[in-house]
Amino acid sequence: MVRRDTNKLKALFADIETHVYQGKSGILTIVSDHMQFKIDIRKDESGNVTWGYELGHKKLMTAKLLHPGRYGLTLRTFLPLSYEQINDDGQCLRIPYKEVRGYVLVSSNDFQYRRLTAEEMEICHCTDAVTGLTIAPEKGVLYR
Repeated sequence: MVRRDTNKLKALFADIETHVYQGKSGILTIVSDHMQFKIDIRKDESGNVTWGYELGHKKLMTAKLLHPGRYGLTLRTFLPLSYEQINDDGQCLRIPYKEVRGYVLVSSNDFQYRRLTAEEMEICHCTDAVTGLTIAPEKGVLYR
Protein backbone atom coordinates (compact mmCIF):
# COMPACT_ATOMS: atom_id res chain seq x y z
CA MET A 1 0.00 0.00 0.00
CA VAL A 2 1.41 3.41 -0.92
CA ARG A 3 1.05 6.03 1.77
CA ARG A 4 0.45 9.53 0.48
CA ASP A 5 0.56 11.50 3.74
CA THR A 6 4.21 11.92 4.73
CA ASN A 7 3.74 14.78 7.22
CA LYS A 8 4.94 12.68 10.17
CA LEU A 9 8.02 11.62 8.24
CA LYS A 10 8.72 15.27 7.37
CA ALA A 11 8.30 16.13 11.07
CA LEU A 12 10.85 13.43 11.96
CA PHE A 13 13.34 14.81 9.41
CA ALA A 14 12.81 18.35 10.75
CA ASP A 15 13.43 17.12 14.31
CA ILE A 16 16.62 15.36 13.24
CA GLU A 17 17.87 18.47 11.42
CA THR A 18 17.45 20.64 14.53
CA HIS A 19 20.07 18.52 16.31
CA VAL A 20 22.81 19.02 13.72
CA TYR A 21 24.85 22.10 14.61
CA GLN A 22 25.72 24.76 12.03
CA GLY A 23 29.07 24.02 10.43
CA LYS A 24 28.96 20.44 11.76
CA SER A 25 27.66 17.04 10.72
CA GLY A 26 25.89 14.00 12.05
CA ILE A 27 25.44 10.35 11.15
CA LEU A 28 21.99 8.77 11.08
CA THR A 29 21.97 4.97 11.30
CA ILE A 30 18.75 3.11 10.52
CA VAL A 31 18.36 -0.55 11.49
CA SER A 32 15.50 -2.99 11.01
CA ASP A 33 15.19 -6.73 10.62
CA HIS A 34 15.51 -6.36 6.83
CA MET A 35 18.12 -3.61 6.37
CA GLN A 36 20.80 -1.31 7.70
CA PHE A 37 21.37 2.15 6.25
CA LYS A 38 23.67 5.05 7.19
CA ILE A 39 23.47 8.59 5.93
CA ASP A 40 25.56 11.65 6.76
CA ILE A 41 23.76 14.90 7.48
CA ARG A 42 25.64 18.18 7.17
CA LYS A 43 24.55 21.69 8.10
CA ASP A 44 26.60 24.51 6.62
CA GLU A 45 27.32 27.82 8.33
CA SER A 46 24.17 29.32 6.75
CA GLY A 47 21.97 26.55 8.18
CA ASN A 48 21.43 24.69 4.90
CA VAL A 49 21.12 20.94 5.44
CA THR A 50 22.43 18.26 3.07
CA TRP A 51 21.45 14.59 3.47
CA GLY A 52 24.03 12.19 2.02
CA TYR A 53 26.49 12.87 -0.75
CA GLU A 54 24.28 12.40 -3.81
CA LEU A 55 21.01 14.07 -4.76
CA GLY A 56 19.00 10.84 -4.43
CA HIS A 57 20.24 9.76 -0.96
CA LYS A 58 17.42 11.39 1.00
CA LYS A 59 14.82 9.96 -1.42
CA LEU A 60 16.34 6.49 -1.01
CA MET A 61 16.23 6.80 2.78
CA THR A 62 12.61 8.03 2.62
CA ALA A 63 11.61 5.05 0.49
CA LYS A 64 13.26 2.66 2.93
CA LEU A 65 11.45 4.21 5.92
CA LEU A 66 8.09 4.08 4.16
CA HIS A 67 8.50 0.33 3.62
CA PRO A 68 6.34 -1.44 6.25
CA GLY A 69 8.36 -2.40 9.31
CA ARG A 70 9.85 -1.40 12.64
CA TYR A 71 12.99 0.71 12.68
CA GLY A 72 15.55 1.93 15.17
CA LEU A 73 17.35 5.18 14.37
CA THR A 74 20.49 6.47 16.04
CA LEU A 75 21.61 10.04 15.42
CA ARG A 76 25.21 10.90 16.30
CA THR A 77 25.96 14.60 16.05
CA PHE A 78 29.30 16.27 16.56
CA LEU A 79 29.65 19.22 18.91
CA PRO A 80 31.98 22.17 18.44
CA LEU A 81 33.71 21.07 21.70
CA SER A 82 36.49 18.48 21.87
CA TYR A 83 38.69 16.66 24.34
CA GLU A 84 42.27 15.39 24.16
CA GLN A 85 43.08 11.71 24.00
CA ILE A 86 46.47 10.00 23.71
CA ASN A 87 46.52 7.22 21.11
CA ASP A 88 48.62 4.02 21.21
CA ASP A 89 51.53 5.83 19.50
CA GLY A 90 51.61 8.53 22.19
CA GLN A 91 50.13 11.20 19.92
CA CYS A 92 47.65 13.64 21.35
CA LEU A 93 44.40 13.69 19.38
CA ARG A 94 41.51 16.14 19.57
CA ILE A 95 38.25 14.16 19.58
CA PRO A 96 34.91 15.96 19.22
CA TYR A 97 32.23 15.38 21.82
CA LYS A 98 29.19 13.64 20.38
CA GLU A 99 25.51 13.74 21.18
CA VAL A 100 23.58 10.53 20.67
CA ARG A 101 19.82 10.43 20.22
CA GLY A 102 17.51 7.57 19.38
CA TYR A 103 14.16 7.11 17.68
CA VAL A 104 11.85 4.15 17.20
CA LEU A 105 9.57 4.02 14.18
CA VAL A 106 6.70 1.90 13.02
CA SER A 107 5.82 2.19 9.36
CA SER A 108 2.59 0.54 8.27
CA ASN A 109 -0.70 2.05 7.11
CA ASP A 110 0.26 4.86 9.47
CA PHE A 111 3.71 6.24 10.25
CA GLN A 112 4.54 6.63 13.95
CA TYR A 113 7.77 7.56 15.65
CA ARG A 114 8.95 8.33 19.15
CA ARG A 115 12.17 9.88 20.31
CA LEU A 116 13.84 7.93 23.11
CA THR A 117 14.67 9.66 26.36
CA ALA A 118 18.34 10.25 27.23
CA GLU A 119 18.10 7.45 29.80
CA GLU A 120 16.62 5.00 27.27
CA MET A 121 19.30 5.91 24.73
CA GLU A 122 22.09 5.39 27.24
CA ILE A 123 20.71 1.97 28.18
CA CYS A 124 20.50 0.99 24.48
CA HIS A 125 23.97 2.32 23.71
CA CYS A 126 25.59 0.69 26.75
CA THR A 127 24.07 -2.79 26.39
CA ASP A 128 25.73 -5.58 24.42
CA ALA A 129 23.19 -6.66 21.77
CA VAL A 130 24.27 -10.31 21.89
CA THR A 131 24.73 -10.93 25.62
CA GLY A 132 22.45 -8.27 27.11
CA LEU A 133 25.26 -7.31 29.49
CA THR A 134 26.10 -3.71 30.32
CA ILE A 135 29.14 -2.28 28.55
CA ALA A 136 31.15 0.82 29.45
CA PRO A 137 29.90 4.09 27.99
CA GLU A 138 31.83 5.53 25.08
CA LYS A 139 34.09 8.41 26.09
CA GLY A 140 32.94 11.84 24.97
CA VAL A 141 29.31 10.83 24.37
CA LEU A 142 26.39 12.81 25.75
CA TYR A 143 23.03 11.03 25.65
CA ARG A 144 20.14 13.30 24.74
